[in-house]
Amino acid sequence: MTFKQIATTTLLSTLLLAPAAAFAQDPQGYQPPQGAAAQPADDATVTSFAEAMGEVQVIQQKFSEQLQGVEDNEKARELQMKAQDEMVSAVEASGISVQDYNALASRMDQDPALREKVEKKLQSQ
Repeated sequence: MTFKQIATTTLLSTLLLAPAAAFAQDPQGYQPPQGAAAQPADDATVTSFAEAMGEVQVIQQKFSEQLQGVEDNEKARELQMKAQDEMVSAVEASGISVQDYNALASRMDQDPALREKVEKKLQSQ
């Protein structure tokens, strides 16, 4: 998986997961965790993140294909909500919170070492 594919996957998953996490935790809107960028990600967290990212990518692909033929906005919104629910479940099943997943996804753009660790984990899956 190339960096561009990883970046696209994390961006899409962050955009899809952030609203669910945001409104579930804070009705005023999403607030990224303070100091999350400064905390190093341990190996277990990176492994869980990579597992979740792989699952999220599969879910995104499945629903992207389903959405291609949909012209009804309501049906498209229903599919997007179902995809979001499945992604949240996949992230939580990996052992990390949606908030931690989103924080790591955001950090990957600024942290080459983290990005490299995640790429290695994804390649070994």
